[in-house]
Amino acid sequence: MICLDNSYPKQISKVLISAVGIKTNSNVSIIPPIVDKDLLTSIIGLFMQHNYRICPVIHKKEFLENFQKLFKEDGIVDLDSHHDPYELYMVLAVGSTGLERTGIISRDKKLSEYFVSMALSHVHNNLSTNSLTNVRNLTLLALYSFFNPAEYTSWEIMGKLTRLAIHLGMNHKILDQDARNEDIAVNRLVINLRRLEGKILRRVHSVNIYKNFINKDKLQEEVCQEILSDLRKEIEDWYYQVKSVDNANTSVRQSVSFHLLVPWYTARYNHLLILLYRPSYLNPRPSQDLLDILGKSCLETLSYTYKLFKAKLLPLNWTTLYRFLMVCTTILYCLCKWAIDLMESKTEICYCIEIFQAFGSDWIVAKKCAEVFRKIENKLLEITLSDGHVSDMDNLSKELLGASSSYHEILNVHSVDLCIDTDFMYNF
Repeated sequence: MICLDNSYPKQISKVLISAVGIKTNSNVSIIPPIVDKDLLTSIIGLFMQHNYRICPVIHKKEFLENFQKLFKEDGIVDLDSHHDPYELYMVLAVGSTGLERTGIISRDKKLSEYFVSMALSHVHNNLSTNSLTNVRNLTLLALYSFFNPAEYTSWEIMGKLTRLAIHLGMNHKILDQDARNEDIAVNRLVINLRRLEGKILRRVHSVNIYKNFINKDKLQEEVCQEILSDLRKEIEDWYYQVKSVDNANTSVRQSVSFHLLVPWYTARYNHLLILLYRPSYLNPRPSQDLLDILGKSCLETLSYTYKLFKAKLLPLNWTTLYRFLMVCTTILYCLCKWAIDLMESKTEICYCIEIFQAFGSDWIVAKKCAEVFRKIENKLLEITLSDGHVSDMDNLSKELLGASSSYHEILNVHSVDLCIDTDFMYNF
């Protein structure tokens, strides 16, 4: 239930402002007002192409019309004169992360931080009401929080947003509608992806998985195989839909929105296979055949993720980091189980290091994980310099197990443990 007492506005303002890391004496305050029409238009365009397609949280037509009205004939613009400055500044803040991702503007410029600080200066009590407007306001703040290296930020905001959505009855099912355009088709693909991920977590990784075996004439192994086969079919059906949308839209390859690119979906497809076949409550000890599929899926996911990264289409936010951490956890498991050939995965190990390092020094977890994979890379270099001869495979195994242990310790210390199937992934 949503708190309605008088202290709530002060509480939420304090939590949210501290959550996004903005202080009253922050250096972002010295940034001069941004008045360049081309720059502002580019930022809004990036928001519409990337964020709006997946999270249509504003009224697009109305917003763009009001945005254009801000520019006078003499070229002067006053962003504060917008009828809803918070919405405008948050859209600019989220859109600016796209410019930073593509390298058009350096992250050192702190442009996105400037816009979010301006947005929060117009908050007042707008984040404390039980209304759909507040759902929009919190959603915009949550979108920005994904790019903030501060731990728990997204968790805190999404917790408040979820409670508010339930309070307003937004958790009830709505009537299905036919897809009429590209945006809806893309949205459906992503929604179906999330649903499929949820189904895999429930049917494969739930601690209550034993209920699948109660009062059934089939052996546990048969039930396991049946569940895995059914889910694999659903994964393949989803990926078929992806290819159908791609064939129908040849222009999307020029888009800066990674949600419209086949490499992103192919990475997600392989990530689904990782989620399906990694050790779980349903299948704690995968067969060698499944381990081979798991290892291949890890390398494929990493390969396509790296393609997005080099094309500057990989958002360096918490969503990306958590997905990447799971892939790397599984890669270490497969290396220790010899389901991935260490000598043939030199390139992929380097990919891990480069992507982790790209998050920057503020992302402590990514920085430390990069160091773990750097140790593995150094071991590979040592083996290469010795003409590929490994005199003691036991020592090599110990090196990999040590790296895996260090990696999981980093996740535990920073409270970003992936929280599924811990015993099966770590104790082998």
